[in-house]
Amino acid sequence: MAETDEMIGGFAKANLGQMSELQLSQFDALLDQLDIDLFNWIMGREPIPDAYNGEIMKMIIDFKESQKIIVKYRKNNK
Repeated sequence: MAETDEMIGGFAKANLGQMSELQLSQFDALLDQLDIDLFNWIMGREPIPDAYNGEIMKMIIDFKESQKIIVKYRKNNK
């Protein structure tokens, strides 16, 4: 999903160089999830499962907020 790729890609460019090994591992685990799930969690449309509701998810959400990333949600991508 292009919107998710834009958010995650921007976050990665801005943060990968400063992330600890633990943070990189958590980020890698998030990348294994479906784009639509990541999108809905980041946008606050669905609750974040406990397994992914940690420091990295908070950093991604904060990044999205700070960058004022606006994405259009397309119903056909549900």
